[in-house]
Amino acid sequence: MKTTTIKKKVYRECGKYMILPIIFTTILMVLSELFLVFTGRTVGAFSNAAISSNFNLQTQSALAAIFFILATVIGIPLIEFISDFFMLKMALKHESVVFHHFLSQENDNAIKMKKGEIEYILEDAPNSLRINMVLLVSKIIFMPLGLIMLLYNGLKINTELTFVMLISGALQIVIPASLKSKIKKYNQEERKNKAELFSQSIEIAENAGVVYHWEVGNQFCKKIESSFHNYYERFGKRYIFFSSFLTQMQEFFPLVVQMLFLLFGA
Repeated sequence: MKTTTIKKKVYRECGKYMILPIIFTTILMVLSELFLVFTGRTVGAFSNAAISSNFNLQTQSALAAIFFILATVIGIPLIEFISDFFMLKMALKHESVVFHHFLSQENDNAIKMKKGEIEYILEDAPNSLRINMVLLVSKIIFMPLGLIMLLYNGLKINTELTFVMLISGALQIVIPASLKSKIKKYNQEERKNKAELFSQSIEIAENAGVVYHWEVGNQFCKKIESSFHNYYERFGKRYIFFSSFLTQMQEFFPLVVQMLFLLFGA
């Protein structure tokens, strides 16, 4: 079977079990944006009412602001909890499918793998695939909806603000895309390193008696340390830098947008 066909089958199977988590994650994104917009509007209305000394409008705006803040603080985490519950439930079903595929493969292919590689393939790789698929598909679905909400509500508040938020959103897409090849390369090297470390750890565990009897534990530790140091110097530190940079960027821009929305909305 061709590699492309296998990949399509893997993605299709994973997507089948991740439909509910994808739906809940998309709902979370939409509600977060809506609550942000409504909170900004109500805070703005409260400020206008305070300036005009309209007590009734102040009370209504304050109650509305409290409601949206509580909805953000309580409602969003509740939906996240439900999403995590279905994510775990469907992940267990997907794990059984992955395990079945592994047991169904030809013996020659299985024999070629080290035990550490097998453990990584059956545990870490499916988990990473599920998380990345849920986040990626949810963002793709949310993007047009988020753009519509941004233009509709942002232009009502401030044109310059809308322009800044559009640039912010574009940067969140362009920067990760420009680093895609580097991140892919570092991901591959990290997977190789993890599989190798798994193999060496299992080798020590299975030969614990020999390691203890011949007092070769230090040699095993030096071998693992040398392997990791080699990986870290060549790829690890760069992978950590790029991963941290992208994570901080994904957190920084939304916070800036939220702050600007609240300030301009007020």
